[in-house]
Amino acid sequence: MSIPKPKYCAQDWLAMKELPGGRICSACDKKIFDFTGKSWREIESLQADNNNALCGMYSQKQLDNWGYQAPLSGMNAKAVAAVSSLLLSISSPVAAKTLGHQVIVQTDTLESPPVVEQAATDTTECCTYILEGTVIDNMGEPMSFVNVFITDLNTGAATDFDGLFRLEVTCTPEVMAEQVIQAQIIGYQDYQIKLGALSQGIHTVNIQMIEQAEVIAFYVTVLKPRQRFWQKITRPFRRK
Repeated sequence: MSIPKPKYCAQDWLAMKELPGGRICSACDKKIFDFTGKSWREIESLQADNNNALCGMYSQKQLDNWGYQAPLSGMNAKAVAAVSSLLLSISSPVAAKTLGHQVIVQTDTLESPPVVEQAATDTTECCTYILEGTVIDNMGEPMSFVNVFITDLNTGAATDFDGLFRLEVTCTPEVMAEQVIQAQIIGYQDYQIKLGALSQGIHTVNIQMIEQAEVIAFYVTVLKPRQRFWQKITRPFRRK
């Protein structure tokens, strides 16, 4: 389950004294951890181990994708793909080309004729799955207008006045086994659970939402030059 998103703090990261792994806040003397180079799994683990009390410096991409691993940028993704292709070409003496439904494996020597292998045909059939249930709160009362969805399958619905929802998806069993059903509403922690292997047909998924605890962690960002200038000239007039 995702940890609560921290609140914004207007302290200037660049004005803080550097420490190993972060900086020290001049306003509260609290260590501000540098999370910009960490994965979401690392951030979630560190915050969970510290009761979500670690203030930190995050990139804007991490904040925009809170609760998930931030995707690679276009250039980074291309670089990773290029490196992967290079490593593949170095480690394997055989280059494969795909033409239609056939895979032609071309060896490095001209004397050997090309070997043609028939590509395997995917015979897995799609199935229809219906997920329905009720969303309740801490007291067991039905909750309306809760967003319940499966992101990868682009399927979602909002609960009605009785807290009921119904999702219908069609996909292969292998794809369904990897899906995660999620529920979100302001003021409550995000609900997430992996569906796993399901048989075709109707399945009941009842969800209990937990109220979001008070957020005690904060985050800072690097101020833009104009913001730093304005902060500098207004600092003498602020209340202490």
